[in-house]
Amino acid sequence: MTFPIQGSERYGGQPLDWRSILMAAWLPMLWWTVGVGGATLAGYPGVICMTPVGWLLGLSAGMRLVSTRETRLIPRLWTEAFLAGALIGVYQGLLAAVVMTFASPFGPAGASDATWISSIVLAFLAAGGVGAVACGAAAWAMAALLIRKAARGGERG
Repeated sequence: MTFPIQGSERYGGQPLDWRSILMAAWLPMLWWTVGVGGATLAGYPGVICMTPVGWLLGLSAGMRLVSTRETRLIPRLWTEAFLAGALIGVYQGLLAAVVMTFASPFGPAGASDATWISSIVLAFLAAGGVGAVACGAAAWAMAALLIRKAARGGERG
């Protein structure tokens, strides 16, 4: 599944490959879901506070994306790696909001419903927004590192 983007001529006329982006992001999202879901179901919903550690899964997305692609269109790969990581970050923010809503030991008992809902929305925006940038940057950095390593290997071989 590919969608043309404005300015795609910068990438050799090739649109971003959304299938590769999704394929790079789905496994780290699955790992995070299983880990957080398992701990939450075992009675430890506070594990969601480890979301900043989960942002390191962006490294995996960058590695998965570059390892399955040709490195000819380097700027496009960087963009795709960043988007795969950002997708993971937004997903983690959404999962944090869901866990806070349904499994948090802290609830609206001491606060009004409006305050509780606004705090969950704020948590999603904070975790999802910062997570999108953090995971995207991690995926981009890993992709750049692997592309650079492949380029150096090509010069020697």
